[in-house]
Amino acid sequence: MSKYIFTARSQKFAINVTGLKPNTQHYLYFNRELQPSTQTAPFNDAIGIAGKRGDPLITNADGWIDFDAYWDSGENIVTSLEQAQEWASQVAGQKEVVVADVSTPTLPDNFRDIFQSYSVSYITVNVLL
Repeated sequence: MSKYIFTARSQKFAINVTGLKPNTQHYLYFNRELQPSTQTAPFNDAIGIAGKRGDPLITNADGWIDFDAYWDSGENIVTSLEQAQEWASQVAGQKEVVVADVSTPTLPDNFRDIFQSYSVSYITVNVLL
């Protein structure tokens, strides 16, 4: 039986968030899971250059932040085209993106009630087989 390894390339999304708590570190969540800092690279508007992956996401004095986020869905070993299509349908689609001032492994259902500073948006992830 043949095995195929499908790898979804990392996709970069430019994210701009306003209205957050000023001068505060924030964290990125994709589908309610905390993303490692290596998946983000902030843009320092004051000096006009991008930070490097792993730099903290800290809002400016006006409560906004610009950063690049990288969605990396990893790889999967499958034995048929049908399995590959099923995997791709799970990876692709609309993903919830949350930027919040609290670091927890997963977002609680009531995060909107308990977090002081957060933003919720949605992105679309594409996978080509």
